[in-house]
Amino acid sequence: MALTSSIDELLLPGTKACKVVTCSPHQELTYPWRVPSKSLSIRGLILAALAKGTSTLSPFARSQDTEACMNALTSLGVWLSLRDDQLTVRGCGGPLSHGNSEVYVGGSGITLRFLIATLMAGSSGKHVLTGNESLKQRGSGTLINAVNKLSYGSIQAHHDSPPITLRPQGLGGGTVCLPATGSSQFLSAFLIAAPLADAPITIRLGQLEDPPHGASYIRLTLEAMAAFGITPHVTPNLSRFYLKPSCYQSCDYLVEPDMSSLCYLWMWAALHGVTITVRNFHQGSLQGDKNFIAVLKKMGCQIELSQETMVISGPRKLRGGFEVAMQDMPDQMLTLAALAAVSSAPITMKDIGVVRNHECDRIAAAETVLKLIGCRTQSTASSLTVWPLDQPPKAQALPTMGDHRVAMSFAVLASKFPCLHIKSPWVVAKTFPAFYHMLADLGCGYAKTEL
Repeated sequence: MALTSSIDELLLPGTKACKVVTCSPHQELTYPWRVPSKSLSIRGLILAALAKGTSTLSPFARSQDTEACMNALTSLGVWLSLRDDQLTVRGCGGPLSHGNSEVYVGGSGITLRFLIATLMAGSSGKHVLTGNESLKQRGSGTLINAVNKLSYGSIQAHHDSPPITLRPQGLGGGTVCLPATGSSQFLSAFLIAAPLADAPITIRLGQLEDPPHGASYIRLTLEAMAAFGITPHVTPNLSRFYLKPSCYQSCDYLVEPDMSSLCYLWMWAALHGVTITVRNFHQGSLQGDKNFIAVLKKMGCQIELSQETMVISGPRKLRGGFEVAMQDMPDQMLTLAALAAVSSAPITMKDIGVVRNHECDRIAAAETVLKLIGCRTQSTASSLTVWPLDQPPKAQALPTMGDHRVAMSFAVLASKFPCLHIKSPWVVAKTFPAFYHMLADLGCGYAKTEL
């Protein structure tokens, strides 16, 4: 079995697996959080490309998804310049390229969906959107149907997935209805594109009284749009949006720290019962993953918050025995599922049906991995219950299904059980290339292994 101490080698696509070689958690640690939000970086990038004038985005997140978005916009004629952690974007002052293009977006579903809507606001040309094999399994039919309803052009797609051929002729005004339980990316894409139409657009979200699934992501989109000069009329429960034709204006866009990745730092503290002081914590963030703090409190973590600092202390034993609705933090379903394996009682995660159509079916992936290590699970279309381990797991090589969040959640769990190996560890680069460097800072060393 060949081992290497180079963390960077874990991110090489040829790496088959990794294992824990050292684990000495610091009992107390101060950690300055400097990972910018991927979701906000991509939102800001798309809006800057549509805006009139030159914008800067900083600090800009570096990951496979953000690079895919940058490359896609460059192929559409948008001028970009990245220096250190600041991205400069020369906007088009309206819809993107009017020429013909083939645009590759890798595995970035958010880039694909935002481009479907915004490119159709253009007035001519032909664009073919393609992606990797994982993205070809993720349908965008809801968004395609909505855009087609108000479009003068046409969209052609096989099973609503890449390759998707767009023949834009502009967007007209009118009313379109989207389901309240679908991916928030569909609504965000339509919201960003709607001001580019030639008449006002009203977007309605089915019949609902409470905020829709993914409401936090919708609010992030609205907040980003406001930074670039457009504020739609919105009902308090996010059920109806009214947007007039307008032009985005350039700005200096500040990207706040990423809560999705930060949850793995919190997971470490909870799992190992240590105390971490997080600097650069953004208390006022609208990111839904901030709600994971409440879940960790239920599990026995002690948490102190201020405007820019968070102190989290994990308990001696994690508590279970509760249900939690996760519609505003679906990316943390796998994080919680892994923690549930070492809790005191079963934990049920509800309102997570949307994750069945992410990089993989994440509910099925969680069940596959948890059963390999000895956990009992039970699922429905939109829920998952995990029973804790009766005994320590036996040596296993855990599949990651090409999903960065499967890899990260169970890599942290493997720090507690070094007999667990993580297959294809490089998939974390999709959103968090510095993941293994963070674990090294926390006291855990991973190394490449040939199974």
